[in-house]
Amino acid sequence: MKLQAEFESLVNQMHLKEKETALLRKQIAGLQEDNERIGRMYKVIERDAFQERPTQARIMASEPKKEEPKGVWKMADDDYKTPLFR
Repeated sequence: MKLQAEFESLVNQMHLKEKETALLRKQIAGLQEDNERIGRMYKVIERDAFQERPTQARIMASEPKKEEPKGVWKMADDDYKTPLFR
């Protein structure tokens, strides 16, 4: 009887260890996926860092400036009730 109880206890411990091992393997797989995703993001950022991209300042500097006609009423940003004459 005592031997039978000990055997069942060991079987239960083995099943618990198997479940724990399965969970740890899932966790490891998730961490590996995260690591691969981070590696791909790093490569994209590294590649893009060395490519020259036009900034908003360069885009605005390259566009021809539009001049407003004289005598146009322009509203002030902070006080839109008081027009400013340019």
